[in-house]
Amino acid sequence: MSKVLLAYVGLALPALAAAQDMPLHEIIKAGETWQPVKAEMPAPEKLPATFDRKAVGDRVAGPDCFAVWHDGATVLVGDAGGKHVWAFRADGAGGEKYLPLRLRKGDEKSEVSALCVDGRQRVYAAYKEGIMVFDPTGRPCGLITSPGKADLMSFNGNVLYARVGGTVYARKMLAGK
Repeated sequence: MSKVLLAYVGLALPALAAAQDMPLHEIIKAGETWQPVKAEMPAPEKLPATFDRKAVGDRVAGPDCFAVWHDGATVLVGDAGGKHVWAFRADGAGGEKYLPLRLRKGDEKSEVSALCVDGRQRVYAAYKEGIMVFDPTGRPCGLITSPGKADLMSFNGNVLYARVGGTVYARKMLAGK
């Protein structure tokens, strides 16, 4: 190999490695499982005041849940009637299918029911298959088990909370900054 090619490979590999987010086994904490807790569930981040929910309803078949992403610049909308989580600008404009939810063959509806974001800007989407985790660029990291069909999720530090019916569950993660 030429010195130029070796120099390029030496420069490119660290950049490529940094672009990859952690695989799922480095996001979930080994040995941790969902535990019911009596503590109050942390409130999810509020939607920006500029966000227009009506505009979303025209584009998304079943807008069921929302999360604020990238420091409020993006609002994620779970489409329970489709196969994606949509990304909208903070004012509700735009809107694209962004995060693909993995469904079983023949399924057309994800039934996504809760979204949240961790301290490293990873997205967690609760749907009928479990909780799908996406890295900050929208690439799927994997699927973790769910304590049931969560209707609300949020983070407090490294703890992921999921409300299933009236019960709040918590699971320690490796999600902090």
